[in-house]
Amino acid sequence: MARARGLSFNNLGGSANINGLMARIRGEAPQSTRDAFAALGKSQEKISFKDIIRVWRDGDPFLRECVEDIAVVIGGAISNIVCLLNCDLVIFGGEYNVFHSQMLPVINRIVKENAFTPVKVVPALLEKNSGIYGLFALSKEVIFDRLCRQGHEHT
Repeated sequence: MARARGLSFNNLGGSANINGLMARIRGEAPQSTRDAFAALGKSQEKISFKDIIRVWRDGDPFLRECVEDIAVVIGGAISNIVCLLNCDLVIFGGEYNVFHSQMLPVINRIVKENAFTPVKVVPALLEKNSGIYGLFALSKEVIFDRLCRQGHEHT
């Protein structure tokens, strides 16, 4: 499996989460990336995830490398999950879905190379709201199921 530069496979959360990305930018960003944030009126300490997205969309090579490395880590994790759960499809959502154009080819390659039975990884159509909508759907299903069982218990 490909190795991600500067990332640890022992701590998925620290390696692939937004705080880890921001820490890497603060600690390793070259001057050109720092200048791109400065052009937005942001210092290294004041950048937000939206700022990262803007600079990434402008093609910053360092941020492209960071996103690639995170995709490698996520691809490895998804490969393991696919092997463990034997699923048919993986829907990639959350905040990083904004990078799906760069991340999904990497993730799909890694899953294809490493999972026992590779599956396709696709972007969530609900983008960053997929988690909350999933929670609403699950809650609705649980409540509906509970109400239906209550109606049958009294008959």
